[in-house]
Amino acid sequence: MSQIQSIDQPINVGTVVYTKWLKSGQLQARWTHSQHGSGVGEATGGPESGFAGEYQIIYRDNAGNHLPEMTLKIIASTSDESYRLEWWRDGELVSEGHGMMLGEQLVAGWVDV
Repeated sequence: MSQIQSIDQPINVGTVVYTKWLKSGQLQARWTHSQHGSGVGEATGGPESGFAGEYQIIYRDNAGNHLPEMTLKIIASTSDESYRLEWWRDGELVSEGHGMMLGEQLVAGWVDV
């Protein structure tokens, strides 16, 4: 029988909640990661409606430290109501995830690759 890991043991996964801003094409993010803590983010450059599209996003941790800017690609599934998420930095895929709508918010889990 396997043992249950402590929450303090890193497993390299995160969760994020995206909310549309009042401004068109912008998202607010609230995130937490098993190794990198928690924080917020602001995405710009997306579509006028819906979540699927490409954004430029800057995340900050709870101490206010800025993390490197990334390109966030949100891709709507053609077979169900889910979304694929990809985070790119300097042309390299750094994280990928899977999400779904929960009310007016997009909620997703991700893993660093």
